[in-house]
Amino acid sequence: MNSQANGAADVATGSDDQSGRGNRPTPPVVRAAPSGKGNPVVVTVLSDDLLSADGVITHLKSIPAVRYVPLDELDAVDVVLVVAVDVSEQRLAKMEPVGKAAAPSGRRRFIVLIADSISERHLGRIFASGVVGILPRRTASRDAIAHAVTTSRAGGTMLPEQTIRWLVA
Repeated sequence: MNSQANGAADVATGSDDQSGRGNRPTPPVVRAAPSGKGNPVVVTVLSDDLLSADGVITHLKSIPAVRYVPLDELDAVDVVLVVAVDVSEQRLAKMEPVGKAAAPSGRRRFIVLIADSISERHLGRIFASGVVGILPRRTASRDAIAHAVTTSRAGGTMLPEQTIRWLVA
């Protein structure tokens, strides 16, 4: 199914852009936050795709500023990485209770969403669930994941250009 037909856009390329730029990748826009030294960011992964989850967990375990814990230790988690191909009603229903639970700091738990595509119609629910960062799956390298989770815990955000355009249009 064509993602543009249902109002979705490729997170990495902003493929619903009619500017004629084609499918040239658009890098995520980063809103920097202070980089704090100290305790590692405690992160878990929520994904229906075990292969994708295993790859992300491997990345997380290799990042010194991050401590991975399994999902059943959610009470200790600062940031939840949600890995999805697209954001559906079912995915949102799984994300919402996870993001609304309090983190160990007493603050709201943060979610970083790694997805191929999102739909503009889901933005309200995406952000209400606690998503503070969105990474295109194609750009979710070890360094990008490390930056996203540390930035999120520090109070910053990372959003693709297309998502920002939807929010300000």
